[in-house]
Parts: sequence; C-alpha cells; structure tokens
Amino acid sequence: MDVVTVVKLSPEDAEAFQELRMRALEESPAAFGASVEEVEALSPDEVAGSLVPSECSTVFGARTEHGSLIGIAGLKRERGVKTSHKAFLWGMYVLPELRNRGVGRLLLDAVMSEARCWSGLHQVNLTVVTTSWAARSLYQSAGFVKFGVERSGYLVNGETFDLEYMVFDLRMEQQGDD
Repeated sequence: MDVVTVVKLSPEDAEAFQELRMRALEESPAAFGASVEEVEALSPDEVAGSLVPSECSTVFGARTEHGSLIGIAGLKRERGVKTSHKAFLWGMYVLPELRNRGVGRLLLDAVMSEARCWSGLHQVNLTVVTTSWAARSLYQSAGFVKFGVERSGYLVNGETFDLEYMVFDLRMEQQGDD
C-alpha cells in the first residue's frame, strides 16, 4: 500500500468527500446515522461548508501518496452552553479493500489529537453498531469506554440495529500526565 497521510479536509475536497461518504452509506447503511437520501439532498455548497475546519467541527481525510481519498472521520463539538464540553466522532469510514492496514488508527489518532487542542473539551463521544466488531475493537484499543447500549437505535430497511455508546474522557488522560 502507498504511504497514507491524514489531513484536515477543506471545501476544495467536497466532491471527493461526498463520493466517499456516499459509498460508505451505500455499502454499510446500518453503520451510520445519516442516510443516502439525506446526504444526496445536500447541495455542493452545504457539503463544502461542512468541510471548513474550526474549533467546533473538523473533518479528516486519509489520502494515498497519489492523492486518493481512502478514509474519512469527523469531529463535531456540541454547541449548547451545558454541552459544549463534549464532541462527537462521526462518519468514520475506510475503504473495505484498505482496512486492517492501520488507516483507521491514523484517522482516529488525528481526530483525538485535534480534540486535545480544543479549549474546554472534556470528552469525545461516539456511537457504533454493536455488530461492527472491528470498529468497536479499534475504539476500545484507543481508550474509548462503553457507557451504554441503545436497543434498536437504527432502523434500516425494516431491520433494527443496536448502538453502543462510547466515551473518551480527555480529563482522565490529563490526570495521568501528572
């Protein structure tokens, strides 16, 4: 495999991002909260706007040395006064033919490095379908801890899927540095 780099995506990456996100939703509809229909309905300007990095939202892309986008992951901070200490990891996806080669770990490391830089952020949350063993294992190996399960959290084509809720407490990590 080529050398892979992880970068913050920008509005110029909108088309490649949208293509990869659509592929993810089509291949694994139960793995994501968004649907094909919802994402297809977004205008090119909305997609580009979602890729403007800030201290509230950043999307990362894993690229080969030839520039091909092979993986994505987003981090979005909650906006409420009482919830802005939390962010949510979303949309993590790596092309199936390139899984188990460390690309997911590179994306997750980039997301968590970014989270550590956001002022006042205490935790990163995520949800993962309970049948996604590889994803759950990756998150656990990075220090995410399960804090609940939602039965029938997603309904896809008449079938329900349970969701596992996980958290990474950034404050615990900081205490370990003392």
